[in-house]
Amino acid sequence: MPRIRRRLRPRAEDTVLVALYCTCVLVVLSPSSVSAKSKFETLVRMEALGNCPEYPDVPNRFTHSSIFPAGKTQWAKATFVFTKNYTKFTKAVARINRCENRNDPHCEPYQNWRFGDETCSLLTMKGMIWTPLFHLVPALSCNPIRAGTYRLENVTVDVERLKVINFPDKGYFKVGIEVDADKIARVVCYYFELSFMKVRI
Repeated sequence: MPRIRRRLRPRAEDTVLVALYCTCVLVVLSPSSVSAKSKFETLVRMEALGNCPEYPDVPNRFTHSSIFPAGKTQWAKATFVFTKNYTKFTKAVARINRCENRNDPHCEPYQNWRFGDETCSLLTMKGMIWTPLFHLVPALSCNPIRAGTYRLENVTVDVERLKVINFPDKGYFKVGIEVDADKIARVVCYYFELSFMKVRI
């Protein structure tokens, strides 16, 4: 007698198990699942450091500056010369402009920071946002400010302290700091550019 072959139908519970397995595999392999587990940190990237372009003839100035790679980002180093002694700094104004990029012709004013007779002690104070920007070697003395050649190394901005004041961690910024001494306007004009970058950790 001929054999009758019966086609086996999968059980309903087997079908459900297969569907659940496939769903789990897709979730594990999906890009959204991978990105959800990724963590990022914000780094400051120094783009430029030197004298203010609009005031090229200030009496005390950078004589050399350069940008160099530092891990995943880049910092700056420079040489700055005070040509004479001053009794004290009497005012500083930091003008912060926010731009789309380095070549943006329409940067917008973001913030202005102003200091008075306390300028030197604030600029050289440890643990501030700008501390790495004004870490001079030899250390800058206040009252008086002494003439001489100073080195700046590993120049950047403290990004963790920027977060404390809710400074935006994206965009391109151009900053000029005009400093008066002994009531003489603009004896220093310190200029830098920086951007922010996010890297996966």
